[in-house]
Parts: sequence; C-alpha cells; structure tokens
Amino acid sequence: MVVIADNVEDLFQESIAASILTVMCNLQQLIDNIGSKNCDRSFNALDIIHLINMSDILTVEENSEIDDPTINSQTETLNRHLGGFNLEIDAIQPDGDCAFRSVVRQATKRACNEPQISAHLRSLGLLIDDDRDTFTLRQLFVDELLKDSGAATSFLEGSAEEKSRRAEGFRVRGVFDRNIGDLVIKVCSSIIKVPVIVITSSRSVPVAPFTPDEPLTNQPIYIAYHYYGAGHYDATNNKISVSQPGESRGCYCGRQVKSRDQLSCNAATTSKSRCPCVLNKRLCEPRKCKCLNCANKTQQGEKVGKSTSCRCGESKKSKFQGTENSSCVDIVGKRRTKCPCYATGKACDDHCSC
Repeated sequence: MVVIADNVEDLFQESIAASILTVMCNLQQLIDNIGSKNCDRSFNALDIIHLINMSDILTVEENSEIDDPTINSQTETLNRHLGGFNLEIDAIQPDGDCAFRSVVRQATKRACNEPQISAHLRSLGLLIDDDRDTFTLRQLFVDELLKDSGAATSFLEGSAEEKSRRAEGFRVRGVFDRNIGDLVIKVCSSIIKVPVIVITSSRSVPVAPFTPDEPLTNQPIYIAYHYYGAGHYDATNNKISVSQPGESRGCYCGRQVKSRDQLSCNAATTSKSRCPCVLNKRLCEPRKCKCLNCANKTQQGEKVGKSTSCRCGESKKSKFQGTENSSCVDIVGKRRTKCPCYATGKACDDHCSC
C-alpha cells in the first residue's frame, strides 16, 4: 500500500487509517491461513511479512546446489516444500504459458466452492476452458501492463515506446521472460483478486507470496515453481490420503501459539478449532500427532498412551521453602518451568513426585 501526500498532516484522516488497518488485517489473516496450512515446524509464516516486499524472488538464479546442480536435486527440494503444505504437483506442459495456466487452473478450482470468486472470474471472461482461460489471462496481463505506468512497467527497461512494444509481445501464446516472473504472478494475483503463494525449489526462499490490493479472500491459491533451466510453473493438488478409512493422520497444532499457557487442540472450542482430531471427534495420538501443549489427550480422566507425571523440584526440597521456589509453575521474569504436566495443560496428581 502506497499513500502519497503533499504534507504529513494530509495523512491524518480516518479513511487512510481505515485503509491501513484493512491491509494489516488482511495480511494477518493471510499469515494465519498459510501457517495453519503448513505442517513443517521449521517454517515460520511470519517470514511472509518480509518476503511480500521482495520484487525479484522468482528471477534470481538458484545456485545453492553446487555439488549437485541437477534437475533431480531441485525436484527433491520442491517436493519437500510442497509436502510441508500437504500438496503435490498438478503437472502443466512447459509451453511458455505455464505461469498463466497454473494461476488459471488453481483459480478455477477455488471458484467451484466460492461464488464470489466465481462471479468475479466470469466477469473477466474466464471459467470457459483451460486453454481459452489461459489466453484470456495473458491478454488481461498485457492490458494491465499498458494501463499501469508505475509499478508494473518499472520492471520493463527502456523508453515508454520500448516498454509498450515489449508488453504487446506478451499477447502471443508461448512468449515468456523469466526476468519478469515476479511481475507476471503479482499482476495475475491482482487481476483475479486472490493471493498467490508460489512454492519454489529454492532452499533459501521456499515460498514467494503475492497479494492483491483488494483481495476477495485471504485464503491463497498455491502454485509450484522449479528454478532449473528457464524455470517452470506447475499447478498443485492436495495430497490424497493413503490411510485407511477412519484412520487418524495426526495433527501439528500449537506450533505458532503466542503464549506458553495457550492450549492447542482444545475440544472445548470445537466450533473454532482447526485441529483435524477435534473436528473428527477423536483424541490426539502420541505416535501420530506432533501437536504442542495439547488439550485433547485426555477424555473422562483416561489418558492416551503413556501417562504424564513429573518429578520437578526434587533437588530443591531440602534447600528451599516458599512460593518463590515452588516447582511446576512459571515465575514471571525469573524462570519458565519445564514441568511436563504444566506443558500438557493438566494438574499434577498422585502419580507425580514433585
């Protein structure tokens, strides 16, 4: 969001404050949605705040694979990053239209369940078929380049006439330039009014986020990008579960809680919970679930798996007395307890020797 004013005082307006709050709320919801989608504990969704301001993520050559600069190495990295989002590749033919076709295919999938997005895409002349939609999105992209004399055309070098001629060249099927890959996805995201998350084969930058100024939703679509050679885009599909019917796949809740006291997988808030175990009315299983600070491991006093007990403070019993040195509790500003009972949200009982 860019606001231009002659004086600082001109910025002191309710409309500007409302716009800033709207942008920040949309960004927060986007980060939350991406964080809940990813099940890789090493992934930090807050990195989106920094990545969203970068303009050349998809144009920089990925040279991290010095020992094995082959397509296999990059494919393994890409599949690993996709796996963190429980996604797999929905292959797109490498014909120069892969970026537009990937965006169109993912947007079409979303339109099936969201009437607002469907209505907007139809107003653009999309949702006809894969080939015609790809060509239409390409034409809309060029129209945006010619209409925008600022941010979009700043990616193109040369005079205004040269920029216009180069933009017109993109109307032809199969024409693409890797050097403006970021621009293509950013403009397409603005056209369809849906955030686009590009999952890459780069070890250093696994995701590249692109957000429109006025999104219809804060639930993004996901496409894949392979850096090898001239680069290639693919659509994505959710992985099909190979588990047996009724079998639990486990959960990864509680990785981004703001407070250590906050419990995850809380069955008391089923209507708001995103935990798959809670939503399917089953207990979290220690061998399958990797949730932290879980509140869904006990039911009617029975414990799932091995019971939790603690022996906190044994070495201090003979030396200290008083509340300040009590075990199994946090002391603000001094220490954070490592008590397993406290971490799982249950009270210490007769099985504990604290």
